[in-house]
Amino acid sequence: MTLAQKVYEGIRRDILLGRYRMNEFLVETEIAKEYGVSKGTAGEALHRLCLEGQLTSYPRKGYLLTIVTEEEFAMLARLRMVLEELVVKILVTEKSEAERAALCGELGAIDGAKQGANMRFHMKMAEATGDKYLISTLYSTLSAQARSERYVTAIRRQPPDCHKELAAAILEGDAAEAQAWLIKDIKGMAASE
Repeated sequence: MTLAQKVYEGIRRDILLGRYRMNEFLVETEIAKEYGVSKGTAGEALHRLCLEGQLTSYPRKGYLLTIVTEEEFAMLARLRMVLEELVVKILVTEKSEAERAALCGELGAIDGAKQGANMRFHMKMAEATGDKYLISTLYSTLSAQARSERYVTAIRRQPPDCHKELAAAILEGDAAEAQAWLIKDIKGMAASE
């Protein structure tokens, strides 16, 4: 992995975890200092995020998160629901009880009070499927949602925690119950104002 790739992955992860504020400029020199790389390497990573639509470049100022509209947020929420229902189905139908138990242990270890805990929880579930295409698509979907005012508001208000119940239903192999908790969790995020 190149230095630019490491910086790109780090910023991309921080966007997903809600580290950056909507009106906060990301500046090449600050990013370079944070990651211990050259300004050119930081610029390469930031430019790649611009090409993906995650950032917008403002010459001589820096980069801002590309804001997702309410309509786009609704589309992303719908896509996320389908993707995560598939995640639950795979976990319940294709993973052994021991694999589900190990996953639930990992999910339970996520500190819900820490910034980005909700996204770490959902990505950990996706990663447990072992489906690289599903993981990548869900990551992109969550990353896009993270660039909306609604998401930032929901993260700050901490939606009702349905994670324990969702993990318990997965452990029990109850797809219907797991999907019901998943819907409650995601709709709680989507309903935030």
